[in-house]
Amino acid sequence: MNLIEILNDNMKKAMKSHNKRELSVIRMVKASIQLEKINKQKELTDDEVLDIIIKQIKLRQDAIIEFKKANRNDLIDEYEKEIEILNCYLPQQLSDKEVEDMIDLIIGANNFTNSNDLGKIIKEIIPKVKGKYDLSKVNNIIKLKLN
Repeated sequence: MNLIEILNDNMKKAMKSHNKRELSVIRMVKASIQLEKINKQKELTDDEVLDIIIKQIKLRQDAIIEFKKANRNDLIDEYEKEIEILNCYLPQQLSDKEVEDMIDLIIGANNFTNSNDLGKIIKEIIPKVKGKYDLSKVNNIIKLKLN
């Protein structure tokens, strides 16, 4: 079953159980998927749907940062619950150690030694961790390893 089918099934379950929050989040994601589908004028792959879900999580995380500045704890709680719902659609997340090991393997196998190789390492690691780990953290780990 692909991600869109899973979203559709979960939306039906949320409707039947009267879970308004989950239903709202799934509808927002489906609207973003539909917009992207219209823009690309083709059916979306699971990777493209995953990118949309990751983007939705990132938007909420950014909003939480702003809500903290404004002392809006009610909105922070709401967005954190929405992130929990969205996280259910992501693949199993990798640990810091697993990502560090992958980076070490790439650096060792290719004899990368300085920051000029950053782009080459990122190009190799991104397909392995996409959707499974925060990409901004990957960049920081690589920079630390190369220094």
